[in-house]
Amino acid sequence: KAYNTLVIIMAVLLSFLEFLVGTLLHFLYDFFPYPFIAIFSATNESVFEHLKLFVYPMLLGYLWIYIFKDIDIKKYMKAMFYGLLSGLLSLLFIYYFVRYGLGIESLVFDILLLLTSIIVGNSLSYYVYFHVDTSSWIIYVVAFVLLMILLVLGTFYPLDIPLFQEEKAVETLLQSLME
Repeated sequence: KAYNTLVIIMAVLLSFLEFLVGTLLHFLYDFFPYPFIAIFSATNESVFEHLKLFVYPMLLGYLWIYIFKDIDIKKYMKAMFYGLLSGLLSLLFIYYFVRYGLGIESLVFDILLLLTSIIVGNSLSYYVYFHVDTSSWIIYVVAFVLLMILLVLGTFYPLDIPLFQEEKAVETLLQSLME
């Protein structure tokens, strides 16, 4: 029981550190506007760019755990992929539901959403690592690599869809569709 409590405390601390890194990444490109920095940092206020504020701090957390803990890499790759996927999906679904379903726009909400998504991702990673079979783990490595490629491509070659557009552009698009 003491071990489980320690694991939970470490997971909460890691989630908080990932949240702080994500918050710092939000402003990094403003101070260092270089293409390499754009891969990791938000370059505008689109939803896509904010997904990077979730993904890269999570990857740093996963790397830290991998370096300092004796873990099964097959289980870890699967857990890492599910953690990233669940966090990304929760971030997207909750954001669009609150912003466009309920019509709420709030900086406090945006900040709490990042923290919530990190906690969701870390929680599911933990669950998958300890409770899910590791068969077919290589597919998760491939899916992870594809996700990273998509993040980089989306940064430099964004599609002309609302996910990649800043809020004002999305609102203009929605207003024109309503008319």
